[in-house]
Amino acid sequence: MFGLNLFNKKKVFKKTRWSLGANQPGAEEIVKNKLEIILGEIVVRIVRDNTTQPQNELTAVIPRAEIRRKYYQQGQLVLEEEVILNSITLVDAPSRAMK
Repeated sequence: MFGLNLFNKKKVFKKTRWSLGANQPGAEEIVKNKLEIILGEIVVRIVRDNTTQPQNELTAVIPRAEIRRKYYQQGQLVLEEEVILNSITLVDAPSRAMK
C-alpha cells in the first residue's frame, strides 16, 4: 500500500575537511539530519550535514495526501483502494543548550 518512514534521527560520523570543501585535511564531527517521507511512489527527502548542531528546526508539513489505486484483471475492475491522510507534520526541534 504505502510506506511512511517517520524520521531517521541525527547520526554522528567522521568525514574529512576535504570532503566538506575546506583547505586543510583533518577529521570533523558531522551531524547528519535526514527526513524522509514515502507516500505511494512519491519520496520526499531532506538531508543536512553540519559540523555543528543546527540551531533551527527541520520541519516537513503535508496538509493532505490522497492516494487512489484501481486494480484491473482481464480488463475488469476488481479492486479500488483509497488512502486519505490529513495533517502529516514532522519536526526536528532544536536541541537544548548544554550547561
